[in-house]
Amino acid sequence: MDNGGIGNLADANSLSTASDKPRVDDLTTAAARGDFPEVTRLIEAGVGVNEVNVYGRTALQVTKSSRLEIFEILLRNGADPNARDRSYPGHQDTLVTPAHDVARAGYLDVLKCLLRFGADVNIRDSWGNTPAHLAAKYGHYDVVMYLSHATELRNAVNMHGLTPLDYVTGSEGKDSGHCEWMQEMKVNPLRLDDLATISVRAAMTGRLRQCRHLPIADKLKAQLLLQFGDD
Repeated sequence: MDNGGIGNLADANSLSTASDKPRVDDLTTAAARGDFPEVTRLIEAGVGVNEVNVYGRTALQVTKSSRLEIFEILLRNGADPNARDRSYPGHQDTLVTPAHDVARAGYLDVLKCLLRFGADVNIRDSWGNTPAHLAAKYGHYDVVMYLSHATELRNAVNMHGLTPLDYVTGSEGKDSGHCEWMQEMKVNPLRLDDLATISVRAAMTGRLRQCRHLPIADKLKAQLLLQFGDD
């Protein structure tokens, strides 16, 4: 008796069942789209939140930085907040974490959520940046202020020799808020030489007026005005 047909049918049914089973690629796609109902459904269907897709990334790593509700459900179900990005073969690994991505984008509420679930804000990416470096570089001073409670702003040096404080006070094209933010910062209070550095750089980039209210010595302020002028 020929059972070949029955065997082929069984194989076909097995393949169909396997293809219908929710996969991690479905979860990462839903997370990247910001599809909260689908993310919820797939987690309930048993897809592992720490499984990686064909690109080597978990759902948390591809979630849009603005989607707090998706971060929360993934983290509540055990997603690793410190998963690090790997690159394609032949390329350098970036080692970026979700905290790096969120800090760069400036979503403070999402960053707070990550920290509640154990995110390490002192992890470095491949270029030596902490999340605070990226927040400062892209002008998200509320994020930098929040991170100052948990990370070093003045001594954490990246591969370019820059600290988060350097990005805050540097001429990165972010003219508003530098000195006002530094005055308001209550944690890790700055020393006089840091304040002087802020004022000198502000003067050199035409922003001395923004820094007039900083509590630096009157003599130093007068020297700055004399050297760089009052614009």
